[in-house]
Amino acid sequence: MERERISVLYAEDDVLSAMLCKDFLEFQGYRVFYVRDGEMAWRLYRKINPDVVLLDIMMPKKNGYEVARLIRAENQNVPILFISALASSVDVVTGLDIGADDYIRKEFLLEEVDARIRAALRRQQRWTKSSQVFRIGEYCLFSYVEQHLVIANEKIHLTPMEAKILYLLCEHMNEVVLKEDMIKELWKNDFSGNTRYLDKYMMSIRKILEKDPSVRITTIPRKGYCLVW
Repeated sequence: MERERISVLYAEDDVLSAMLCKDFLEFQGYRVFYVRDGEMAWRLYRKINPDVVLLDIMMPKKNGYEVARLIRAENQNVPILFISALASSVDVVTGLDIGADDYIRKEFLLEEVDARIRAALRRQQRWTKSSQVFRIGEYCLFSYVEQHLVIANEKIHLTPMEAKILYLLCEHMNEVVLKEDMIKELWKNDFSGNTRYLDKYMMSIRKILEKDPSVRITTIPRKGYCLVW
């Protein structure tokens, strides 16, 4: 997708910081729609249907988490990137659990925002092509598009990140998927602690798959994971 055609919804209540970022992105060719609070962000999102969403978290009226949840309830594919001064691992995991594609900590380089947007759009193009339904156990079916598992006729919804991780494992059923390759595919950044984030999601997926004893995720020490059936 050419930058000149990419529309960005940008919500940030710090006007000075926002204008610097907005001007830079427009100079790069993006069409940027800027708002100062979460309520305006949600209204404008529904009006313009942007290609990318950039959200601060600590905003008036609706915070960034609330806006992201509303967007994800309607659209599982549009890239959402948080830009926030909240920098703890809890904040990052909360954002990713909601369905954000990336989390950029302030202070950031403007060139980094451009790079993260482009990376998120590349990932989106791959995931939106992932329409296959996988049988991954005697009683278990997985649909990435619907982002759920069906185990013995019980439908279990996954978070967007859980669905992406399981899709990567399904693509390489009974093969080892390296941790570093998964992190690069999922985030394409240098999060300190990104291995911990991956481990957390893997624990959650394992707990769900316990409902079908014929399938399991095996940890290969110092290498990665293998979905075994």
